[in-house]
Amino acid sequence: MRPARRVGRAGALAAWLMAVPGIAARGWPALPESADPGRLAREGLAMLTSRARGPEAPALRAAWRARAILRQAAAEPARVREGRLGTSDFRRRSSLLWQVWRG
Repeated sequence: MRPARRVGRAGALAAWLMAVPGIAARGWPALPESADPGRLAREGLAMLTSRARGPEAPALRAAWRARAILRQAAAEPARVREGRLGTSDFRRRSSLLWQVWRG
């Protein structure tokens, strides 16, 4: 699988895990009770590459928060259902700035 696809899937998984509480609040099945969010997060982390290069690099910035979110979910899977995934606004903005700066 191409690096862009792996990073895209990891980013989508991180976004989905963050959306689980909102989806469940609307009464929709977001995550089966038997699903292990920690295992899903570890699989997502395995999909991430160290650094994107070449013409695909700008598109891969869309998943810039995936690593931090997936690490949180892997370390504490209960955070997914409780809606406690994410970082502070300062960290979110500074990490985006860092991603843009380093290319």
